[in-house]
Amino acid sequence: MIFIGQKHIINQLRFILPDLYQRKNKGDCILIRGPSGHGKTTLAISMAKYLVGTSFQVYLADWTEWRFHKRVIFIDEVHQVKNFERLFPEMDKSISPAGTYPNPHVFIFATNQDGNLPEAFSNRCTEFIMKDYSLEELMLIAKDASSFITSDESLEEIVNAGNFNPRIIKSLCARLSTYLNMRKDINPMVADFKEIFREVFSIEDGLDSLCRDYLEVLGDVGGTASIFLLKSILHVDDTTLKRSIEPILLRKGLIKITSKGRSLVRNDSI
Repeated sequence: MIFIGQKHIINQLRFILPDLYQRKNKGDCILIRGPSGHGKTTLAISMAKYLVGTSFQVYLADWTEWRFHKRVIFIDEVHQVKNFERLFPEMDKSISPAGTYPNPHVFIFATNQDGNLPEAFSNRCTEFIMKDYSLEELMLIAKDASSFITSDESLEEIVNAGNFNPRIIKSLCARLSTYLNMRKDINPMVADFKEIFREVFSIEDGLDSLCRDYLEVLGDVGGTASIFLLKSILHVDDTTLKRSIEPILLRKGLIKITSKGRSLVRNDSI
């Protein structure tokens, strides 16, 4: 199984997965926690394929008619489960000693929420918590996701434009690959990626137009606004604000979230 980064997790999976592969009468419950875009789903799918090839089930947590008939079950966004008690009997079979129950499942769960899981659920799981990626790891991710060859300086520019988020970095690389494939006059080894991001993708200092609009709205209303006001003015939903915009601005230290709403950390940031 090939996965860039998260060595503290991969080093443990190197002995956990072979044991599960060899002992068909053994189950497990594995919970992967981490921020959006850090590769939880990618890792979970890789684990499932290692164990059973393509013969596994994938569910979103809000699915209402679960039918567990495969050995490996992956449930994404598990914090959205409405009734965890439905899972507990099957989980208990999975974590019982090997051979106690016939055909135990290997459950793989993923979540980007830290505080929304019942203790009774978490206690049944082996938890893996994803850490931030190093610059070197993110540059490897960018290089692996690109269909072009460029310098380390340009790879670092891609990482910065992608706000150190693997999912955003991969998306940028895909779009850059398409753009550079059309622009045969541009040599990726000497191209000015910072200029390309600004002129073609409207990304400046790692902020896309929606992030900049968010900061501008906060500035226009005096530096603090409710999420309701922000989404009304920007015409976006809660999910876009909380998962796509605010994590970037929080990471850069441009905003803070308080009981009064969302506030600019410094008013000269827009």
